[in-house]
Amino acid sequence: MNQELIKPVFKNEIKAEIKTTGSIEDNIQEVQDFALKLNEYYSKLVFTEDTLKEAKTEKAEVNKMKNKVADYRRQIVNKYNEPLQKFIDGAKATETILADTYNTINNQVNFYEQELKEQKLEELKAYFEELCVKEKIDFIDFVQANINVTLSASMKSLKVKVDEFISKILDDIKLINSQQYVDEMMIEYKKDLNVSRAITEVNNRHIELEKAQQEKEEKKNKN
Repeated sequence: MNQELIKPVFKNEIKAEIKTTGSIEDNIQEVQDFALKLNEYYSKLVFTEDTLKEAKTEKAEVNKMKNKVADYRRQIVNKYNEPLQKFIDGAKATETILADTYNTINNQVNFYEQELKEQKLEELKAYFEELCVKEKIDFIDFVQANINVTLSASMKSLKVKVDEFISKILDDIKLINSQQYVDEMMIEYKKDLNVSRAITEVNNRHIELEKAQQEKEEKKNKN
């Protein structure tokens, strides 16, 4: 089924650049110079009845000029912003699509790697169980070996860890078999596979029991 799929290839470099900032034809500087001179003129003018009417008319014209400059400013900004907003919208949409594509690929990779990991784990468990049967060990399970199965770890190295774990169990059993209270120690050992604790605990228990028995006999003899 994979042979029917044709993967698209993006051969170009991603790019985005301003080809030209354009030019604006205006006479804003002329208007500014006029307004400064008019401001200076009226700041120094001594008003009379004759100049009042003219000043009111001039005031209205200046306000119209201000509104017209503001209108042109908004129009020019909006015109310049159109291609910018178009690029921003397109870039954001592309980022979303790329993120979705990444997630699709990532999910597929993770799913496949998880399958490989589970296969490796099952193979290792089977090897573990074979060794247990071979060595006649029936009281441990794979989880107790505490082996971290990763994709990067080779099956050979993982099996070595299993071998080492089983070998330790056999050594512990051999040590327990050399002790006096084998059955009791094995019962304790099977709880957590801690051979040192098992031997110490059982020996201490018998020391206490012997001590208690001795005290009991001494008390009985006194009576």
